[in-house]
Amino acid sequence: MFIRSIILLFLLLNQLSLICQANLNQFTDLEKVSFVEIYLEMKFNNQAKDLDISPILDSLVISKSRYKEIIEESLIGHKFSISPNELVLIERIRQENEQIQLAHKLNLIRLCEIKNIEIDIYFGILEQYKTDIRFQKSLMSIFQSVMR
Repeated sequence: MFIRSIILLFLLLNQLSLICQANLNQFTDLEKVSFVEIYLEMKFNNQAKDLDISPILDSLVISKSRYKEIIEESLIGHKFSISPNELVLIERIRQENEQIQLAHKLNLIRLCEIKNIEIDIYFGILEQYKTDIRFQKSLMSIFQSVMR
């Protein structure tokens, strides 16, 4: 009975290993290279496109300390009063963020078209990349070669 359990456990672990290996191979090498190239370009481009609120604050004559106070109070969930000018600030920042997110999505679509990878495949690889350390390790050499 004990040996049967050991054999069964061995077979089960072997099957799990094969399933994990199949997951690593579910994408083609070309799709993986395209993913890495797009991923890196999106990372570097998006760092440069973060919202700079200083011009908005200056144009509405709101101090950075007051802006920080507004953000902290809203995150905590406290009720607080804000001026009409501050409401305009919040709306402009929201609109700017939406524009940045839209530009990000359009850039991703454009890059996927250039690299000949379907957006669904890109997101499938991204999801596996985020959740599977073995998959991340399997892409290491591609990242290194693309970054050279």
